Amino acid sequence: MNEARKTLLFSVILAVVLFVSALVTSHVTRNLLDEDISGDLLLANCFYEEKTLLPDDWFFGNEYRIYSQLICSPFFGMFSDWGTVRFSGTLVIQMLYLLSFVFMMRSASVKSSTILFGCVLLMIPYCVAYGRIVLYHCYYTPYITFSFLILGFIFRFGGNHAAEERKSSGIAKWILLAVCCVLSSISGIREIYIFLGPLCALVFWQLVVKKKKDFLFPAFFCLAMGGVGWIINHFFILKAVNFGVENASKIEYLGLSKVYMTIFAIFRQFGYRSGVDRGSFLGIMSLAGIIVSGYVLILSGKALITETDSVRQVLKGFLLLQLAINFVTFLFYEPPHSSRYDYSRYLLPSSVWVVPLLCCMAEEKKTRLRHWVYIVMCAVFIGNGLMNAAFFRDPDCFTQDYDGLTYNATDTVETYSKAMDFLQKNGYDLGYAVNDANVMIEKMNGLPVVSLDKTVDGGLIYRNLLTRKSFREISGHKPFFIGFQNEAASFRALPCSEGSEPVFSDDNVYIYELKDQAAFKEYLDLHSN
Repeated sequence: MNEARKTLLFSVILAVVLFVSALVTSHVTRNLLDEDISGDLLLANCFYEEKTLLPDDWFFGNEYRIYSQLICSPFFGMFSDWGTVRFSGTLVIQMLYLLSFVFMMRSASVKSSTILFGCVLLMIPYCVAYGRIVLYHCYYTPYITFSFLILGFIFRFGGNHAAEERKSSGIAKWILLAVCCVLSSISGIREIYIFLGPLCALVFWQLVVKKKKDFLFPAFFCLAMGGVGWIINHFFILKAVNFGVENASKIEYLGLSKVYMTIFAIFRQFGYRSGVDRGSFLGIMSLAGIIVSGYVLILSGKALITETDSVRQVLKGFLLLQLAINFVTFLFYEPPHSSRYDYSRYLLPSSVWVVPLLCCMAEEKKTRLRHWVYIVMCAVFIGNGLMNAAFFRDPDCFTQDYDGLTYNATDTVETYSKAMDFLQKNGYDLGYAVNDANVMIEKMNGLPVVSLDKTVDGGLIYRNLLTRKSFREISGHKPFFIGFQNEAASFRALPCSEGSEPVFSDDNVYIYELKDQAAFKEYLDLHSN
């Protein structure tokens, strides 16, 4: 098939994939929410109202993440429905993600049909954590987008386009590259760790092993500019922002159990699932994911040693290099609040480099055996992605875990649906909640809900994390408290709850109408300091 027909074919396939992806995105953005992701939308609303990047009316979490929130923010001026705001912002973030990939691959002189094939792969949730955290909740999408953009510039300055770019670029494009690097790291060290640092390691590898320095200056220029972004974050932003969570972590050898956990976290990136019936179709595809992961890592390692083209070596070798760096890191570094779900999450910015690798492989001449191996590998990759897409649309289709976050429930919104219907129908205008306050705020289109924590002795205090400060000063005409059975018991035990009666309960939650909000607020103010 000639290039024009391939381009047309993959254009049609991509259009279908984007349409299906939009349907899944619409469902996920309205039905799969958690406290953190709803907090991001609440921060976006804060940006829209305050028109500043350092809002006074916000308790940040444990890092200064703003990019997805900034993209969603303008949509609050267009739509009153928060679900529509999230859906619209997510689609824009996904399109920017794809465009950055196109820019990188065009800068690497990859064929148009192959780039379209790569876009198809990027829009398929090839593992559950990738779908949830990158495609639909957009936690890491901005970091990967910046990585693609920066590498695209580096390819133009030091790769196949180098001579052409040096004649036409002048200082303007170097300034643009510097701005991208600073912005990529202004929210913290993450971009330096997941991309700029490993990139410099790969370029150093090329210099030592291949005696090539095609990208030497651009790569270290980007690392320096990324350092400037980190300095701005560390010495200026951190002083202006109070974080609600301490990043408690430790550095020591963590033992063989972490080796086992990290290996299977790598397998999870390519479709492996634990706890499924090995004889089922899902189980067979899960085991096939392990084979795919081993094969692509071998290909990536081979590229680091034998690939002669510097650009292709970066595109193909970055996968193994990044996963190796993460593997070693996890043997000695215990992330805060770690669990088996977290390990899947931290590997996502590394595993996404499998897509450029598969694109490069598509353009290489192969023996008949390697050709069919490649087809089967792509079929497993895409097949797992399609099953995961169906899972996101309906979790009963393929029973499995939500990897990537400790929030692994599939029914958070459903848990509160009857309670939220009751609150909206009966005119309640201010809430207090121990769990999922931000989820209720989002689903009730901005109705203020004060976020609380339980103390060790069963009391209640304010939660200074991912919430608006001003909610605490609002006087509701019809305030309420909502919680599960344990939280409801804690509330009833407070002297200030006297006279507050339960007005709603179901199998999940209890709602109490506050008869004396002033007394409850006085209690919270006293015990939260």
